[in-house]
Amino acid sequence: MTYKEARVYLDEMSKYGSVLGLDTIRGLLHELGDPQDDLKFIHIAGTNGKGSVLAYTSTILSEAGYRTGRYVSPTVMSYLEKIQVDGTWISELDFAQSVEKIKKAIASLKAKGEPLPTLFEAETAMAFLYFRKMHCDMVVLETGLGGETDATNIVKNTICAAFATISVDHLGVIGDTLEEIARTKSGIIKPGCAVVSARQTDVVRNVLKKKAEEKNCSYVEAEPKKMEILTDSYDGITFSYKEFEKMHSNLAGQCQRENLATALEIVKQLRTLGYEIPDEAVRDGLAKTVWEGRFTCLRKNPVFIIDGAHNEDAAIKLRTSIERYFKGKKIQLIMGVFQDKEYEKITSILCPLAKKVYTVELPNKARSLSAGKLADCARKYCEEAEAKDSIQSAVESATAACGAEMNNQVIIACGSLSYLGEVKRIVEENRKERIKMIDHEKVEQAVRLLLEGIGEDVNREGLIDTPDRIARMYEEIYSGMEEDAATHLSRTFTVDSSEMVVEKDITFYSTCEHHLLPFYGKVHIGYIPDGKVVGLSKLARTVEVFARRLQLQEQLTGQIADALM
Repeated sequence: MTYKEARVYLDEMSKYGSVLGLDTIRGLLHELGDPQDDLKFIHIAGTNGKGSVLAYTSTILSEAGYRTGRYVSPTVMSYLEKIQVDGTWISELDFAQSVEKIKKAIASLKAKGEPLPTLFEAETAMAFLYFRKMHCDMVVLETGLGGETDATNIVKNTICAAFATISVDHLGVIGDTLEEIARTKSGIIKPGCAVVSARQTDVVRNVLKKKAEEKNCSYVEAEPKKMEILTDSYDGITFSYKEFEKMHSNLAGQCQRENLATALEIVKQLRTLGYEIPDEAVRDGLAKTVWEGRFTCLRKNPVFIIDGAHNEDAAIKLRTSIERYFKGKKIQLIMGVFQDKEYEKITSILCPLAKKVYTVELPNKARSLSAGKLADCARKYCEEAEAKDSIQSAVESATAACGAEMNNQVIIACGSLSYLGEVKRIVEENRKERIKMIDHEKVEQAVRLLLEGIGEDVNREGLIDTPDRIARMYEEIYSGMEEDAATHLSRTFTVDSSEMVVEKDITFYSTCEHHLLPFYGKVHIGYIPDGKVVGLSKLARTVEVFARRLQLQEQLTGQIADALM
């Protein structure tokens, strides 16, 4: 079976929808040798944030040396990202081989006249097969829908049951009230496991604590109010939380404080259970965590954010982040939502912040709310709302609307995770088009001529790769023009005290004699009273300038000094 054939087979299964309950997946897994029984799990449920908690926790465990599986839903960039080990997606070959085993097991069930699994049940079984094959030390498992009757809850060896924020979602499916929804999600708690929760409402907290007591489990709740924020920008935060000091996460947004605190409480519980997770593994894991579609910055000029906010609670958190990071900016909003979501509430929360709203239809057209109906809803809160016939058109229109005011404009695509992968692909394709403006070969030829003109041997060791390196640097310049110097500096440079008294952008021109490359751009300067200067070029990936004295190249030094005096 090829990967393409495997996808076709699974797509056929998707026609049968989803069925809550564990009997069918229990039969399927038994046919496969019960791979889940050979694995240990951190099981995560919740309404908003469970994916981020999973990403933090699994990356930290990988950094600590544990081979860590992660099972996520929904995916953003690729179907393969659903199943990962140490951050690496399952390969097409392993995927196809796993599906072939699933197909044979289903054929056996059919021959016996037993119930046949849904797509999600087949995917879950496939993940367990792969994680066992890869000899994972721990699997961080995200529930699909609910908890108690979700297919993932077939697992027995739960080390920690964790809960992201629980709010109203999937009404009538997993419960008709917040209390019923919380009770369903609490079903992942297994006897004797550690229980960690994000900060919850009293109703939810009481349900989770009661279930933990019934199962003889410890219960710990995250305390985000004890988090000290050291630096905070739209592409990351530096913080301290309890004994975890000066940690950094590249995931931004108001909701990440809750998610970070929850993940760190999971780490603390794992440590008490004997898992060795050094502080350095925590630090590196947080810094390396990537979670697409959760207040993710794709571009910086204009700023382009994608966020999967798809319900009232997530929309409120996104609004808080917009107000925090983009106060006074003009917001171009791209929205696409499923018709079974709270789109009236989502638009009422987010659209008043927008200068203009562009609505789109989602790839899953059967479930998508039409762009026209969403635009009509958006106009109640934003005068300018336009239905677009494609995601590509929406991205291009929003970008064009920014015009010459790119520094004062922000584009935000939200409403559903299901189309954000396409948004990212379009933005990245536009970036590649910018790179094509550079003729790599001609730049190499020009550099060789220049080197020969000053008497250098272009084939000598140390110079032979210089033409190619400079051509690549020019490509970096064209693709990196969207770097925001101020934001990048806040991610790179912090001080222990509040001594920074001047922060400003300085336009400069300088020639790097070593690379024969002229630089023109902006340096964001942090000036500290004892005379130290720290600067970082706007073309951050090409030129990184860290100066502890006013002594760089003469041209640059003079301009920095003049600007600061």
